[in-house]
Amino acid sequence: MKKRWVKLLIDNTAIHGVPWNPRGSFEARKALQDNMFEPQQIPPYEPRLAPMDFLVISDDKNHQKGRKFKDENELMEWVTNHLEKRGKEGYYMNMVNQLIGHLNDCIQKGGKY
Repeated sequence: MKKRWVKLLIDNTAIHGVPWNPRGSFEARKALQDNMFEPQQIPPYEPRLAPMDFLVISDDKNHQKGRKFKDENELMEWVTNHLEKRGKEGYYMNMVNQLIGHLNDCIQKGGKY
C-alpha cells in the first residue's frame, strides 16, 4: 500500500523543526518526516491567515467572557461542552473555507496582503 503524505500548514516557529528554519529542532524534523507530514510554509504573520487567531481563539474568548470557573474540572467540562456544541463538520469546515478565501486573496495580491 502506498503511503500518503499529509500537508501540514505550519508557522515559522523554531520549535516546529521546519526545514526552512535552521533553528528548528532535529527531533521535531524527524517526527514530521517519520509521520509522513510535509510542512507547508506560510508567509510572515498575518492574522487573516492564522485561523486559530481569527476564528477559534476570538470565538472562544467571546463565549467565555466574564465566566469564572471554580476549578480545572469545571473549566474542562465547559470547554468540552462548548466544542461539542459547535459540531465537528459545520464549524470547522466554515473555518477552513474562510482560510481558503484569505489564502486566495493573498495569492491574487502576490503575497502583498
